[in-house]
Amino acid sequence: MASPAAMPLRTPKPEWQRRLSRGWRWWTGELAAVGRDRLGHMVQAARAPLVSLQDEALVLLERRENRLEESARLQMEGLDLEGQRKALAELLSRAGEESRRVRLVLAREEALLRRVSLPLATEENLGDVLGFEMDRLTPFAADDVYFGHRVAERDGVAEKIQVDLAVARRELVDARIAKLAEIGAVVHGVM
Repeated sequence: MASPAAMPLRTPKPEWQRRLSRGWRWWTGELAAVGRDRLGHMVQAARAPLVSLQDEALVLLERRENRLEESARLQMEGLDLEGQRKALAELLSRAGEESRRVRLVLAREEALLRRVSLPLATEENLGDVLGFEMDRLTPFAADDVYFGHRVAERDGVAEKIQVDLAVARRELVDARIAKLAEIGAVVHGVM
């Protein structure tokens, strides 16, 4: 045991510092919890295996370099619902997924992809602007489609942005999601 003379003397922190310290710990703990909830869901979705429904087959895809390649295919033709659920479980097990999370991949011909030029000022409310302009930018009404977008280029001089727009018919996407749900998949995103 150290002698009392060798022990440093500590003066207690003032009450305001203790309160500030407790408040800071509480606040950062709350922020961390929100971040885990929101970002955790995004990370989980990003890790979910990529699957596609092609005719009567369930196809597992993997991202290799800048493209998707088929890594497994299971025919579901002739299988009853229980057989289809087992086929899904087997396919996802190959991908190391046990909780049945998936991201649905649409075929290229099932979506409209195009680049559109818009005023730079629209970037702040880009999703709303694209929804409002959908029938002008595509052959579809906004209510008939799901869409995603990303800003591909910004030109501050011309005050324009180039936006990559992906559009898919709601009825097609909803039918694919319903089929995957029927066989036990939980869809975390569509690409």
